[in-house]
Amino acid sequence: MKRILIWGLLLFSTPALAQQKEYPSFTRFIDSVFRAVNVKVVDININKGKGKRDTLFAAGGYWARRSLGVVKYYTWIDKRLPKYVDYPDFLGIYNKRFEDTIRGYYHYRYTPHGEIRYGGTGFIAMEAEPTINCNGSSCTYYRYPVIAITNQDTVLQVFEHNFSITGLHYADINHDGHLDFIDIHCGLSDDDINKVIAKDNGVKRELLESSNEIVYKITLYTFRKHKWEQLKDRNGNIYCVIIALAEPLQADGPFKILLANWPG
Repeated sequence: MKRILIWGLLLFSTPALAQQKEYPSFTRFIDSVFRAVNVKVVDININKGKGKRDTLFAAGGYWARRSLGVVKYYTWIDKRLPKYVDYPDFLGIYNKRFEDTIRGYYHYRYTPHGEIRYGGTGFIAMEAEPTINCNGSSCTYYRYPVIAITNQDTVLQVFEHNFSITGLHYADINHDGHLDFIDIHCGLSDDDINKVIAKDNGVKRELLESSNEIVYKITLYTFRKHKWEQLKDRNGNIYCVIIALAEPLQADGPFKILLANWPG
């Protein structure tokens, strides 16, 4: 098993994170950073019935629509397959369908607090993990569709987290009145690797290039001006934190911050 030596929590270039104490685990650290102050959350009463199924078109099968309460759930039914086989494909809300969420083998449900309200904007948050019949690298991805609801429109953002060591977290990180959502992926780009190496903090390049289950990059997405966008600083650089776990996938264990550019 891959391991990384923990020298203690090293913090770089951001007052907000520099104020953080050394936490016993990465999970505790994330819970502290993403403290959702003044955020109203509501459990959604899910319609557990099958709901009305509408045939949208037929070509070897048909699209069926089922109500999940607020959100509609569109499923492709293939006539060549047994009747009990359904392939969830995309979501919709009100009269709008988000066909860019098409991805088979995912079964969506609301997060524990499915409705989120903050700063005049409402959000519907859902989640789905790969099913047992998935194949290859797709089996590592967990999906978190978040639908922003304003008076003008409904806009979808789908967060895909490989291995999902944090789940969906949100808070107003930069205190600008807009809710920010965590986006986290394991593995680094060549540019990120070079930035970490330039810090000269004792981490070897070989580890950064090969440790897909140890090294993670955290960024933020926010919804403002009726669109989703990656949160950046005044110089146009994205806010991010790069961390290394002590053991692969062990978010409840110790970790080290390798690089950070964070609101503060």
